[in-house]
Amino acid sequence: MDERYRIENGEGIIPEGSTSIVDDGFCYGGEEIIEDNEDLKRITIPASVKEIGSRAFSQCVSLEEIIIPEGITRIGEYAFYGCTGLKRIYIPSSVTLIEDMAFTCCYSLTEIVISKDNPIYDSRNNCNALIETASNKLIYGGGSTIIPDTVTSIEDGAFHGSETLKEIEIPASVKEIGMATFGSCPALQRIVLPESITSIENSTFSFCGSLIEISVPNSVIAIENSAFSHCSSLRSVTLGHSVEIIGRTAFQNCKSLTEILLPESLTCIDGYAFEGCSSLKQVALPASLTQIEDCAFRECTSLAEIHIPSSLISLAKDLFSGENDLPRVFYSCNNISKITVENGHPLFDSRNDCNAVIETATNTLLLGCKNTVIPEGITAIGKNAFREVHGLSTIEIPESVTKIGDLAFFGSEDLTEIHIPASVTKIGRDVFTDCPNLNKVIINEKNPVYQSTDNWDAIIKNNSNSLICATHNYIITEVSEINSDVFRCNSEVRRIVLPETITEIKDMTFMECCNLEEIILPSSLRRIGTNAFKACYSLKKIIIPDSVEVIGDFAFSECGSLTELIFGNSISEIGYNAFSGCEKLQKISLPEGLVRLESGTFKRCSSLTEVTLPSSLNFIGEWAFEQCEALSKINIADSVEIISDFAFLECTKLSRIEIPSSVKAIGISAFRRCSNLSEVIIASAATFIKDGAFAECTDITSLSLPNGISIADTAFSIDILHTGTEIRFYNPKDGSIDEPETTENDLPF
Repeated sequence: MDERYRIENGEGIIPEGSTSIVDDGFCYGGEEIIEDNEDLKRITIPASVKEIGSRAFSQCVSLEEIIIPEGITRIGEYAFYGCTGLKRIYIPSSVTLIEDMAFTCCYSLTEIVISKDNPIYDSRNNCNALIETASNKLIYGGGSTIIPDTVTSIEDGAFHGSETLKEIEIPASVKEIGMATFGSCPALQRIVLPESITSIENSTFSFCGSLIEISVPNSVIAIENSAFSHCSSLRSVTLGHSVEIIGRTAFQNCKSLTEILLPESLTCIDGYAFEGCSSLKQVALPASLTQIEDCAFRECTSLAEIHIPSSLISLAKDLFSGENDLPRVFYSCNNISKITVENGHPLFDSRNDCNAVIETATNTLLLGCKNTVIPEGITAIGKNAFREVHGLSTIEIPESVTKIGDLAFFGSEDLTEIHIPASVTKIGRDVFTDCPNLNKVIINEKNPVYQSTDNWDAIIKNNSNSLICATHNYIITEVSEINSDVFRCNSEVRRIVLPETITEIKDMTFMECCNLEEIILPSSLRRIGTNAFKACYSLKKIIIPDSVEVIGDFAFSECGSLTELIFGNSISEIGYNAFSGCEKLQKISLPEGLVRLESGTFKRCSSLTEVTLPSSLNFIGEWAFEQCEALSKINIADSVEIISDFAFLECTKLSRIEIPSSVKAIGISAFRRCSNLSEVIIASAATFIKDGAFAECTDITSLSLPNGISIADTAFSIDILHTGTEIRFYNPKDGSIDEPETTENDLPF
């Protein structure tokens, strides 16, 4: 008698005499069944069965109907989760417990019938819903559900994912609607909310892509996190006059929303609440608003006007300084043309109709736009003040300004010219980064700290001779230092020659210079920083001079055109993922003296065919050569002690590997899915082969192992003995062939 759960001709077979359908019974990947459960279309449950276990039919996507027979008392959690083809269910009178999420994500469910004799549940008035009788709570519904006027609450996720639900009216008897109740209902176009509810919970209507309009009743006090997020067709929202809180991501990515009237009851807009509402043109912040958090209106790219009421005193805070960071609220709102502050605001003003927000006490300009005129008396331009502002070609900075904060003009793509007065003695980091059209930076000749170059195409700090800003026209001269991010995202630069005065390329200096084809590194250079050349897609060749000792994390990652890489002989450290994703790199020879290859160093270098490892190397890190699909051969030096987890994962051309006696451990899945690997030689019995080290290496025909070696149970694929593989055990002292000391039953394959 076959005691397994199985599927025959589309029908699920339950072992004879079973009193329950066990947990994961027909769930793909469960212990009871190994077939693809997509084949399950129907099932007859024997009368002996009293319980349906947790996840018993989870994700049986072809199952269309289930009739649960009398006698069953319990349906476990997630029992029918993700049965996307299930259209009809019948619950008999014997079922007294239906656990959480039992029918969640049954997208096609349209008919729910409960026995009239069931003491716990009902589907009153033929409502096509599952209702808990004593509490009047609707547990599950579907596309054809009509909510009875006796229901008082709706369970979390009750309609979640219903593909057939197009409209629904919630009666006045309902006092509470749970989290994610109507989330991901793609056809839902219309819903009527009653005046009896006081909040719209987390994700209640998220990802309802067809919902066009919503009217929030006057009884609602809070719209919680993600309540309407990703409702991409939502154009009109009417908020009742009692709403006090709009939660985090509440309307995030409602890309069709053009206008929303915020009520005078509103006190708080949480972070990212309207992020990505790219059609939102106007929003009036009410006089009741006291708090607005980070990125609340981020990427509202159509927003044209901002007015700050006098009540608004609690703003997003800088993560490090804890100071007000108003620009974080409006990140990437790059088409704002008018900014005003209500007269009498205790913290801010927009004096002289300057089209900016100014912190009154410090005379710091916090937020500007394309029409800003910086007033006399301003002493500082704050962090991010003009970040990603479009339409700003030039701006006059008055003599009163002494400081320009970090990222002040970052990403202002239309900025062409800027004049900096003698009064400015501090310019922060990345002030003009990613300003692709900036071609003239003029420093007043009396400035004691900074100077312009002869062609007004760069800013030099006098005391350190450091380059802190450069336009795309600048040719690097005898500077001693280049600040980080100076050339970041510069799409115009194609060739750079660094002077012999440079000892370090700082983090992200040339990151995402997408058209940079050539870089000449000086013999004075000692360190290349983190992300220094990351995503320089056009860079073809790198010669690293002998002076370089350190290459930082991700330094050259995603340099997709890099074909030639020559290392100097002084390198002692190469960082994580330093060359990952260099998909055209074909050949590398690592220098002597290098001790470690860190995680992901050459990950996804898919054209790499040849690698020379130095005799000094003792550690190969995780994912170091993962998905190097062209690598057919590698000689591992006899100094290597550790081959880490996933080090050579999916090196599908690798045909032979010999592990030297120095290696103490071969990590988890180190050579997994090396599908062309035919010969494996392990030199030392002291080497421990961990789980999955050679799993799914289906072409191994020759395996040489020293007697007494320790091998994890799943180190090799379980069917290795059934593929004609020759397995040889030998004496590691003299190489002679031995009979295995381990019994056949102890072998892990």
